[in-house]
Amino acid sequence: MERAYKLKCSEAVDEIEGLRIISDPEMFRSTATSGQNPRRFAAFSKSKLQFLTKKRNREKAAKYFKIPLTEDKQFDTSKKVDAENLVKVLCGKAMWDVLEEVPVEVDGSKDWVS
Repeated sequence: MERAYKLKCSEAVDEIEGLRIISDPEMFRSTATSGQNPRRFAAFSKSKLQFLTKKRNREKAAKYFKIPLTEDKQFDTSKKVDAENLVKVLCGKAMWDVLEEVPVEVDGSKDWVS
């Protein structure tokens, strides 16, 4: 099972790097492929990744989840904590708490049903 997680993680990281939305691919890869992060990629969202290909959407995500941006609007992944936060966003582990207006890490999430 671990091998499957690592393969999915590696494929996702390759895709993320290919889109050139991160400033430090080496730090991002190191962070994404270590610890419990490969397991998180089981819930990797390609739709969230595609959403973040637009600069305006990266600015919004950066603001809410406190991930710095470079001057050319790439996610600044030169620090492990920022790379970790981006992994959480892409893998459905980061949400915005509307009541307290803070980012939170979640165990699992489902789409809102009304």
